[in-house]
Amino acid sequence: MAVSMTAVVASSLKEWTLTLTKELLLYSSQRVLITKNMREVTIESIKTKREFIRRKADSKTTYITGGYCRYNKAWEITDWNDANKTMYLKKGTKVFIGFDF
Repeated sequence: MAVSMTAVVASSLKEWTLTLTKELLLYSSQRVLITKNMREVTIESIKTKREFIRRKADSKTTYITGGYCRYNKAWEITDWNDANKTMYLKKGTKVFIGFDF
C-alpha cells in the first residue's frame, strides 16, 4: 500500500499551519507586557505631558497624555499609533502608567 505524495504534503502542511497558528497566538498574547512597575493612577495625578498611559492593564492601545482642555473640562489623550484619535477623560478616571511596550 503506497501513500500518495499529495497526502503526505497535505498532512505536513496541515501540521505546519497548526504550529504556525499556535506560535502567532502565543506571540499576540505576549504583546502586552505587564510589569512590576505598572501602577494605576488617576488622570489628574499625572503632572507631565507626553506620558505613556493605558486605559486598562491588559490593553494593547497606548495613549499619550496631553493637557487639560477647559472647553471639554477633561484631560486630553491621543493614541500613540493614530494621531487623529483623541479622547477626553474626566477627572477621577483610572489609567495605568509605568509599563513596557
